[in-house]
Amino acid sequence: MIFLTVISLLVSVGLLAWVLKLRARLAILEKQSSALASRLGSTPVAMRDTAGKPMLLTIEILNPVELARKESWFAGAFGSLTPTLLRRIVYARTLTIMQDQLLQFDVKADVQLFGDA
Repeated sequence: MIFLTVISLLVSVGLLAWVLKLRARLAILEKQSSALASRLGSTPVAMRDTAGKPMLLTIEILNPVELARKESWFAGAFGSLTPTLLRRIVYARTLTIMQDQLLQFDVKADVQLFGDA
């Protein structure tokens, strides 16, 4: 009985440490995103087609658990326990990657994340 209690405690502590690490990483990504947004300018440039309507590009990540697993084996192991947090982190990382890649090609774009990932 004590053995199971100790194992449960260790798993809980490990999971808590992982969640705290992911939250810290998310905070860093949000700070980097804010810095990049301020560097690009606070007012987004509206893209318009010939009819004057805004153009919008959307991305839906279909395999967030697989992507998280590539970053950390722990993410894959416990991703089912915290799927919302896992999706938020994957989308935040994707946002940063997209911003960096667009800047490398001198693309001026307003890249934002909307809704609950």
